[in-house]
Amino acid sequence: MKKLGDEVYIQRGEVWSLDFAVRTTKNHPFVVLKNWLNPYLAITVAAALYEQRGDYRETYWLDLQRKYVEQQDGNWQLEYLKRFISAEPLFLPDGFEVEDIATYYNDKIVFDKDSDFDVTNFLFFTDPYSDGNNIYKYIVSYELDGGGQVDEKSVVWAEYDFRIIKQFVTKNWMEQAYWYDIKVLAGESVQEHLAGILEGQGITYKSLPTWTNEDWEDYLNLIEDIVVREEMWRLYDEGAPLMPTYDTKSLLLEPTPIYVSANIQGGVK
Repeated sequence: MKKLGDEVYIQRGEVWSLDFAVRTTKNHPFVVLKNWLNPYLAITVAAALYEQRGDYRETYWLDLQRKYVEQQDGNWQLEYLKRFISAEPLFLPDGFEVEDIATYYNDKIVFDKDSDFDVTNFLFFTDPYSDGNNIYKYIVSYELDGGGQVDEKSVVWAEYDFRIIKQFVTKNWMEQAYWYDIKVLAGESVQEHLAGILEGQGITYKSLPTWTNEDWEDYLNLIEDIVVREEMWRLYDEGAPLMPTYDTKSLLLEPTPIYVSANIQGGVK
């Protein structure tokens, strides 16, 4: 695999990975806002720019709300990805100091863990060498002292970037040009919508999001309206986590070519 700009050149059957940082027009890291409902990263690979019957088209969904991380003991732990209440990071001229936050942003930021405007909900940056190479961090946690002030020793900072990492297996792709684009989509989930239908029919269901595949199939078959039932089955079969009526749409990468070439079976003898 090789990459020229955003264009990708691969051989059929090759496993390749997409790995890059997403930046805004101001060259800040892209942030996921806390008020987005069920945010997902959608990477669509298609054989044509416009949908046609029978063409190859697949969307890969990456949850931007939570992820499972494998632990050293082999178990998996659920972690929530960092989200903010502002898309614009805030500049700190003298480095990552809590005192500077209170000095420059005391009209918009509070040190109150029960408030939406708590300091942990904002992203900060500084330019240590005044050369445009910014460093971005946010406060993970802090504690207050007996006087209600922030205990500087308790403050934990973490660096921030927004990276897209996704692996693709191309054994089912043909030798031709494909297109891929990347979007952030958010809105009502298919599961939430189905739960609303069940409630409207007076049917009780298991708590979200603990449904098994058997639960899904049972609940889908209970939908009384045939047209609605078929549409919900289609969304379920496609693996779409969100209803098509998105609340949020943000295009991160315009449709960009992927060129797939033949792979001579057997290689060099």
